[in-house]
Amino acid sequence: LRDGSVVALLKTGYEVSDAGYRLYKMDSEGNEIYSNDYPDMSIPEGDREAKLVADGEGRCCLLAGGEIFLFDGQGKASGRIDISGKMITDIVCSNSGTIYVYEMYTNQLTPIDFQTASLGAESYSVPVSMLRAIATGDRADFLICDDTTVYQYNCENRELTPLFDLQDSQIYDASCIEVIGELKNGRIFLFSRDEKQEITETALLTPKPLAECPVKEAVTIGTVHPSTELLNNVVNFNRNNQDFNVSIINYRVGGRSYDEALEALKLDLSIGKGPDLCDLDDFPDAESLFA
Repeated sequence: LRDGSVVALLKTGYEVSDAGYRLYKMDSEGNEIYSNDYPDMSIPEGDREAKLVADGEGRCCLLAGGEIFLFDGQGKASGRIDISGKMITDIVCSNSGTIYVYEMYTNQLTPIDFQTASLGAESYSVPVSMLRAIATGDRADFLICDDTTVYQYNCENRELTPLFDLQDSQIYDASCIEVIGELKNGRIFLFSRDEKQEITETALLTPKPLAECPVKEAVTIGTVHPSTELLNNVVNFNRNNQDFNVSIINYRVGGRSYDEALEALKLDLSIGKGPDLCDLDDFPDAESLFA
């Protein structure tokens, strides 16, 4: 938390007879603030999607097993929210201290209402085509990323500000990012795990003015649907080449629809400002662009 304290949920036993969980809170010096046992709490074995988040008042939400467990500022259970029938894939605290859940099917963020132990009445659409990772922002409500780009996002005014592209920072497929975070000094932390490729990486990215970056010849690839294979190939190329840097121009940036992305790419090509390379498989009338 912002005061340096830590809240953690630990498993207390591995046998059926003593299985349970304990919710701890420690201050920044390592002193225990509270410790509460929950012997009857059930989290599916191996549930790597289970996530614990605390809000600006120290209240906690645990997303696990199709439910949201609520705890007050002293770590006491204060309710449950049934989320069956919803595809809740993430839970995160905003910069202002409010906890939100993200539902993938509707592509919306909805606040938690601790008073009624329910989801809030108002939801906020996330203006990206596919949300891959989300975290508390330092200068905005959230830090979010889609397949290629990291943004700052504010719910109330729906303000979306692109920060940088993952491929330019030599980061693999965004769908493998499990943790993203923003430090006070503006650096970005990433943890990613690709189980198919057996690649696990951490990265700490530091903002730099373009004038301080290595001078490489830029090559652009335009696409409306960046595949995992393309994203990984571009990163591997950039990591091993001293002279060239490949940048993917994702025409669905900022939440454009599929058709809007096709039209934007077609416009760039027609006025001579298109990318160096382009995948035209998505165009039903690609021949009309050949001239």
